[in-house]
Amino acid sequence: MRTVITVPAGIALALLQVLETDEPWLLATVTAACVGLTALLLRTRSARVALQALRRRFTP
Repeated sequence: MRTVITVPAGIALALLQVLETDEPWLLATVTAACVGLTALLLRTRSARVALQALRRRFTP
């Protein structure tokens, strides 16, 4: 489950390092893309199954 969230964030950070920029609009764009990609990945069947498994494990 951690991979679904950390992979887009890692890609975003790598992109910012490659671009070597500190422009606010670019940082905002990359952050928005990261959030969007994470949202898309969480909508997949495998992510839903993983979330259900986590809920069952941590629900009393």
